[in-house]
Amino acid sequence: MSSWRTDPQRIWRWLGWSCIVIGVFYFPAFPWYLLGEVKEEEIGHWALCSMVGGAVILLGARLYRKGGGQTKRLLLLVSLAGMAVLLLGQVPALNSWMIFQGNLIRHWPVSPSVGFFFGVALHGWLVLLVLAALTAACLSLAGRGDSEIRISRREGLRYLLGLGSLLALWWGWDAYQARGWIANTYPADGMEHVPVQTVVTVAWKGSYKTMGMRVRYEDSPEAAVPGASGATQYGMTFEPEGGFQPGRRVRIEVEAGRRTHVFRFTTDTK
Repeated sequence: MSSWRTDPQRIWRWLGWSCIVIGVFYFPAFPWYLLGEVKEEEIGHWALCSMVGGAVILLGARLYRKGGGQTKRLLLLVSLAGMAVLLLGQVPALNSWMIFQGNLIRHWPVSPSVGFFFGVALHGWLVLLVLAALTAACLSLAGRGDSEIRISRREGLRYLLGLGSLLALWWGWDAYQARGWIANTYPADGMEHVPVQTVVTVAWKGSYKTMGMRVRYEDSPEAAVPGASGATQYGMTFEPEGGFQPGRRVRIEVEAGRRTHVFRFTTDTK
């Protein structure tokens, strides 16, 4: 009987079903939705991606079992990129669980701590499966299980260079978009002698459905500036309660989707 190290489709089946199950836990329409009252649209979007991705992985496992050497090689090469993306996708999820911990599952009847460890375990399990899938794919491409699948060192280098080029292009385009997604802010970044009764406004290009704003004094980053915020899909506002303190440097961090923008200004001393 072949080992999973030389038969990737076995670990793909585990991974595919795991993605579907985890997606089901994060889809707000289901009664067993994990996060209770936290029902942001973005969470449901990623849950759907997880379920669809799991189905694609299961399809790939089936094609691998029935395919010939060339088909298996192609599926293995594609899986390397797919597994890398799936692995990176666990980083923000695990980071969110570490930051919010029991606050995400206060509705759990047993214990928020149990819910927290359950959520972390789901993504930890995916990480282990992805690492196992990457190991199996690399060993298979090295010819450990089937010599027909083996790729030469030159072919492997070409693939890595091509994949690296695509990632570099994507990163460059994303970095370009990140620098220009804000249309304007008031006060402008670096502005001085700003009246203490100023209402902060931020407008961005395009529209977003998830957003947030953090307002802090530069020398007191742990304490939020009290005030009222407003938002539309095109921007946000913040009106400080009783005005900003005079002669203080204010730091504004605004988030929309996965974009983040930081700007600062200094209030008037009067």
